[in-house]
Amino acid sequence: MSWTKPNDKLTVDTPQVSLFSASFLMSIVLAMIVQLSFQVYVFYTAQSYEDNSFFVECVPSVTNTGNRGHSERVPCTRDTALYLLTIFEYIIVCICFCIFSFDGQFRQPIYKNEVFFVTLCLIVVYNIYKLLWLDKLTRDYFELAEMSEPFKYVLLYLVLFNLVLSIFLEYFSNCIFKKWWENKKAKQQE
Repeated sequence: MSWTKPNDKLTVDTPQVSLFSASFLMSIVLAMIVQLSFQVYVFYTAQSYEDNSFFVECVPSVTNTGNRGHSERVPCTRDTALYLLTIFEYIIVCICFCIFSFDGQFRQPIYKNEVFFVTLCLIVVYNIYKLLWLDKLTRDYFELAEMSEPFKYVLLYLVLFNLVLSIFLEYFSNCIFKKWWENKKAKQQE
């Protein structure tokens, strides 16, 4: 993200210098609320969405791996669903903060940073693959549980809904709320 170059055009505006401005804090707080809400929702509803033949309860196994020094947890459905959702949430926050950044008029668009953009696309494609077509090698490496097809699509729809909601709230905090807050501040100074 930091490799994004400055914009080619100069403006008379100055970049925002304060990280404690109302619009910036609103953006962070809204992103945290959205991401936490989706995680809590998936945690508490995973069993109701998942087929009983696929649902694996989260309980520690009785074996000890020795080199790690603690009992291993059996890969379970809730952990797998939360892991896959959280990976996408990192990507969503990254996309939202790049698209609607406070210094957007001072930096080039996200797609002009080729390394970052290609990496982001590869990560999205790989994680969609991991969500929908989890192979045995990947499942064993990441210690993920097998999930039913309907539950995988429920997670994918939740990710898409999270993306749309996050983009809307980021737009709201950076455009609508920011203008309202600046107008309110200007009126108070008069």
